[in-house]
Amino acid sequence: PPYVLLVRDMRDVLISNYAKWRDRYQVPFDVYVAGDPSGKRYVCDAWWYVRFLNAWGRMAMQHPDKVLTLRYEDLRKTPGDGLRAIAAHFGISLSDRAIEAAVQGSSKSAMLERRDARVGETVIRADSGSAEDPVFGPHEKAILARILKTNLRYDFGYDYGVAAAAGEAVATA
Repeated sequence: PPYVLLVRDMRDVLISNYAKWRDRYQVPFDVYVAGDPSGKRYVCDAWWYVRFLNAWGRMAMQHPDKVLTLRYEDLRKTPGDGLRAIAAHFGISLSDRAIEAAVQGSSKSAMLERRDARVGETVIRADSGSAEDPVFGPHEKAILARILKTNLRYDFGYDYGVAAAAGEAVATA
């Protein structure tokens, strides 16, 4: 069957996951970035995402006609184009009016307005801009680069600065 693979910059995925689960993890951000190769400690970490990207990257290479890959950042920039590509991939005909309605109804602000207050989990969070938000500084970039340099086979066009950051990791270790 056809698939749509939505990928996102791993750094953003990790920041989002850490912000959501920080109280449960009870570790500093750099410890979380180093992750748990066994996959047991965190809901999602660099190791989980490496396994995900490698598995789906292999699938996309083996079946390019069946796997449509979209980058989250591109979808946010031009959601109508992304939706048209998805519809075409599944053989669905959508009018411009339907595309526009879907784009308007799926914005972050529209989804936050329709959030069910009875659900305890916050799936969609507004960017807080708080000083407590985790960031990828040179130290965290170097940790991630060490993991990605030897384990990530499919980067989906994201520049993780592996060569430069890995050299920096050696210099700071």
